[in-house]
Amino acid sequence: MTFDPYVNVEDIVVLVINPKNSKFGQLGKLIEHDWREYGVYQVSFPGEPLTQFPDGICKGDPPSPVRIFYRFGDEVGKTFDAKNASISELKKLYQQLKIGNLESLAQKYERLFNEKLP
Repeated sequence: MTFDPYVNVEDIVVLVINPKNSKFGQLGKLIEHDWREYGVYQVSFPGEPLTQFPDGICKGDPPSPVRIFYRFGDEVGKTFDAKNASISELKKLYQQLKIGNLESLAQKYERLFNEKLP
């Protein structure tokens, strides 16, 4: 991703999309994005310690094993829609990767954020 809208990290949900990663298919909360020094996402998964993933943003970086999605459909959300990073895109990708159905995604989301999937 090469755009940088200003958002709170609490507004981001992370999906592990690399099938070779041991956390494939899990949803996490973005805790921090250290893009200046190390190019990593710090992600929290329920009941686990923080996990780091490369962000893959800079030229020459390995691809990131995760995708980030903005959780809301407000004005900022429209920016994310344009970059295929909205909740609707999360739902679509989750099913395309054959991780599960929308019901399993909704359960993971509610467990993570304590609210219903929009």
